[in-house]
Amino acid sequence: MNTDVLLQLKREFQLLVEQMKIVFCPQDGIQQRAYDILQFKVSLKNLQTRLQTEKQNHSSFGDLDQLEILWADEKTKQKWYQKREQQEELLDRLLIHDNLLLCFCDFIRYNAYKDTLNPTSLLNHLVEFIAIDIRRYTHFPYLAIAYKGIETLTSEIKQFINQLKKQILPGQKHKQKRLYTLILELEEYQSIIQPQAQLFAQEKAEFERQKQQWYQQQEELKHQQQAWLDEQKAKIHQQEARLEEQKLALRRQQPTLIQPSIESFSPVKTDAVIDKKPAKNRQRLGGSPFLLLAVVIGILGGVQFLPKASVNSRKQISALAENQPLELRLKSAQGLAMKASEAVENPPLPLTAWREAQGKWEDAITVLQEMPARQMQSEPVQKQLAIYQEDYNWASQKLIQEQTAIANFNSAKKLALKASVLVKNPPDSVEVWQQAEKKWQTAINLLETIPNDTFIAPQVQEKLTLYRLNSQEIEKRILMQKQADQQRQNNTQS
Repeated sequence: MNTDVLLQLKREFQLLVEQMKIVFCPQDGIQQRAYDILQFKVSLKNLQTRLQTEKQNHSSFGDLDQLEILWADEKTKQKWYQKREQQEELLDRLLIHDNLLLCFCDFIRYNAYKDTLNPTSLLNHLVEFIAIDIRRYTHFPYLAIAYKGIETLTSEIKQFINQLKKQILPGQKHKQKRLYTLILELEEYQSIIQPQAQLFAQEKAEFERQKQQWYQQQEELKHQQQAWLDEQKAKIHQQEARLEEQKLALRRQQPTLIQPSIESFSPVKTDAVIDKKPAKNRQRLGGSPFLLLAVVIGILGGVQFLPKASVNSRKQISALAENQPLELRLKSAQGLAMKASEAVENPPLPLTAWREAQGKWEDAITVLQEMPARQMQSEPVQKQLAIYQEDYNWASQKLIQEQTAIANFNSAKKLALKASVLVKNPPDSVEVWQQAEKKWQTAINLLETIPNDTFIAPQVQEKLTLYRLNSQEIEKRILMQKQADQQRQNNTQS
């Protein structure tokens, strides 16, 4: 089998299907008509002839291909046979798709039941399925890609077959040959769709299983978070209770510590106490007639003349009360930052993931910035703030990159649609072809600006391949049209 020829036929068929998608897929302001499929009949017929020729050549001379692996090892032979089997599958699949589309062309051209049998919706889903089915053969080994609209396609095929059978009248089978041919093709086509339906059902079941598993994990995480919060609340209550006990103990100690000072008060001991103060205080209090009154007022206030041990205890309690919110806030900010890091652990990621991470890093920064000024200036807080700010800026840049990529991708698709509409009904003038080529090139330039590390990069590469093929085809048409115009001009002059 000539692999290069087969791949070329696949690319041409893929390009043709993409053009049909533009015609039959729902678009604002453009009415879809089944009759538009006739503009592709010549191309489909040409592809059918070349595919049948390639299949006939393979049947006649395919055994000669085995000379390539005559001296190869078993592993290489096994891989070669697997690849050849899949190439044969691709060739058969392209023929089946092509035959069915040609049957629709013949049916629509001679359709006497335009009011009751309109296959526009069916063609829309059919073309979507064919595009995805061909895409499976882009890589080796071939991929398993499920078409999400397979259930709708299956239902519409069954419904259309029933409508066709109702139009068949007894004794007129020879007059309604096209109806019979289309019914047979659609019934055979259902055997192709069946594996895709099973694959979609499996993926749907797997998705539901993962969804249930995700919900269970969320519930477990919620219970764990609630348990952690309850545990933290219990610890806070215990610490508050200890603080209250220490406060009560200090209040009970105050009368005991102060009372001996009152009972043993004398001018000599008073002078000794004053000597321990700064000089300016000693001059102010020494010899004052109101010294005893000041001492009594200080005792009743319970602050000025507390012993050193009592003052140190109060400082420890105050420090403990102030440090506790700092620890909790740091843990809360760390938890938010951890969730943000987990959300963007395996890029490339969609916009929702970057938005979620950006929001959590912003929340972590807010938690630290709402601390009291003294706590916020501490080294641990400033260090965490710098890290979270750097992570937040990085997530913001990635978010802007993804948004720009999506905007350019959508703009490129709109330009491609406009270019296709321009040349929807050939032949056209050179100016029209040039306008279309310019739009294709602008769309290509937009796609080429999208980085390879964005989430939509695989879709971008796929569109780039198709758009470049379209642009090359348009350039050929422009050259052919110019040559035709030049020929007509020469004929006119002669």
